[in-house]
Amino acid sequence: FKFFEMHAPEDVSNMSNLDKLAIMQHFGCYTRLLDITDNPLVALYFACTSSKNTDGPNNNLFDGEVIVFSPIISTILDYNDKIVQFLACLPALDFEDKNKLVKLIFCEIRKGNGSKLGNFENLSKKEIKSILAKINFSIDETFDFREVLFPRTVRARTFFPRIRNQKGLFIIDPLKCVEKEEQLIVAER
Repeated sequence: FKFFEMHAPEDVSNMSNLDKLAIMQHFGCYTRLLDITDNPLVALYFACTSSKNTDGPNNNLFDGEVIVFSPIISTILDYNDKIVQFLACLPALDFEDKNKLVKLIFCEIRKGNGSKLGNFENLSKKEIKSILAKINFSIDETFDFREVLFPRTVRARTFFPRIRNQKGLFIIDPLKCVEKEEQLIVAER
């Protein structure tokens, strides 16, 4: 993420983290995003056409699949929603801080302190806020971490003509952890 910021083909300094992830996705980088669309014709086109040149008699068609999401799963959040901003800021953290953040959040939830930052122990709250401050991100006491524990559908800004033309949406990965040898570690792709 930091490498991309330094070597981006466009000026990304004033963009949100979600905008940066969308550009990274466009240029083939691995991100927390999965491209989807809310236009069934666009979905059908991509399901039936390979990424290779489709001109000519050997048009490289292949069997694809269109998946329709239920209304609950497909609730679309706006790019400036605090939940989306939180999930999009995670790649800006270094691995150690990301692991520490995940451990703090999941340990507090497991202790039965609820899922809102305001219910967490003061030391954990202070550490969480300190980690997020390293990337200029802040949350208030009402931030509910349950909201970031499952994938969310987001409508990104349409600054990219391709995203606009394809009625592009993204599913963004949730905050997650896996247990391994009595420790919580971030599940990385």
